[in-house]
Amino acid sequence: MKTPEEIPLRWYLCTGSLECALGLTNVLGRAEEVSLSAELGMNNLTEFSISVSKPRLRGRPRNLTAGVYQKRRSFREYSSYSEETRGGTASIFRCADTGENPA
Repeated sequence: MKTPEEIPLRWYLCTGSLECALGLTNVLGRAEEVSLSAELGMNNLTEFSISVSKPRLRGRPRNLTAGVYQKRRSFREYSSYSEETRGGTASIFRCADTGENPA
């Protein structure tokens, strides 16, 4: 288990927006990766996403990646237009099994 000092938390404050990202590697001890991110910004922009990657699926050289996101934006200062987008991705592919751990 990682101590709070070892967890890579990044945050950025740009002109009119705040972005925060958290990435964890080797969560369950098998080189898994988990990424979380959030952004709050101008024009009432809010964006959230999470993704998970598993490099070996059931002991075979297959990489599984999945993620979901939600994004909202409103332009109420100029018009009544606003948009909301939700989605997800999933991929599985076979890696070249060289007998070495990928870098």
